[in-house]
Amino acid sequence: MPFTLRYTKAAYTLKPFHALRITLGRDAKGKYLKPAFEVVNMWIEDEKHPTIELELDK
Repeated sequence: MPFTLRYTKAAYTLKPFHALRITLGRDAKGKYLKPAFEVVNMWIEDEKHPTIELELDK
């Protein structure tokens, strides 16, 4: 099942056994912003989509 992910205003489709490459923004210190992806084709409550946050070291 492919997942439709929304990051900022863009939407991406993550197909099974595939990967996505997305350019992330950086803060004033040069650290990557903590990305949060909304999975728009899944629901956890009435009309609420799960959100996946990634923690990056760099």
